[in-house]
Amino acid sequence: MVGKQESGARSRRLCGVTAAGQTTAEFAVVVTILLLFIFGIIDLSRAVYARNVIANAAREGARYAVAHPPEDSAGFERVKEAARALVVGLEPEHLAVDVTRPGGTNIQVTVSYTFHPVIGWIGRIIDRSGDGIPMRSRCIMATVTEE
Repeated sequence: MVGKQESGARSRRLCGVTAAGQTTAEFAVVVTILLLFIFGIIDLSRAVYARNVIANAAREGARYAVAHPPEDSAGFERVKEAARALVVGLEPEHLAVDVTRPGGTNIQVTVSYTFHPVIGWIGRIIDRSGDGIPMRSRCIMATVTEE
């Protein structure tokens, strides 16, 4: 009978070691998935922020152009700088601002930005090139001519 108890204790001890190893492996899998989920939420939040910032910059750049109509290249540069001044929290080297006059009476401000997610493979899934996710916002406003 003593032998049976001893083998039962040994099997419980071996079972405990196996259960501890299994718990560690499950924890590693769960933490990995949880961290990917958390960083995915962070990336999505950053992308929404970038989209809102460039939309606001395009809108405010167009408003500035309506209030201060550009007549020459220096005027167009002032509009570009007004739009760039509103872009806070984004990488300026990935930002482009373009100002045009489609139709003569309208002013169009286009702000383009390349978003780079923290988790690089997310960008490769969406864009396939891995160069980042292109974002663009355009605002067209009519200029008022005084007669």
